[in-house]
Amino acid sequence: MFDSINRMDGTSSIDWGQLPDIKRTASQELKVAVSEAQDQQSVLDERKEMLNKELEKINKNFHALNHSLRMKFNEEAEQFYVEVVDNKTREVIDSIPAKHMLDLAAKLKDMIGFFIDKKL
Repeated sequence: MFDSINRMDGTSSIDWGQLPDIKRTASQELKVAVSEAQDQQSVLDERKEMLNKELEKINKNFHALNHSLRMKFNEEAEQFYVEVVDNKTREVIDSIPAKHMLDLAAKLKDMIGFFIDKKL
């Protein structure tokens, strides 16, 4: 019955007889995408754990200097940065990269988006 519809239509590019295969293929692709996303998340979690361990090691060394490191994430620039903090006063001594560089990165990202949006 579906074959006759395909022949009568002439412009149809869908073979209705193959529809169950299309659903099966889409389902398989979705499963692969989900599994890849889970793999990427586990890799990110492992890297984050390694980073925290290294940060703890560095903080032990900085403790002798009465300083500590604090890692943060700048949402606008979408970038991590490190602050050097004085343990006694809790004052931020330095930021790596510098605060003005993070601000510049965020502004450049906005400008690039603006130019791309204008061209489209």
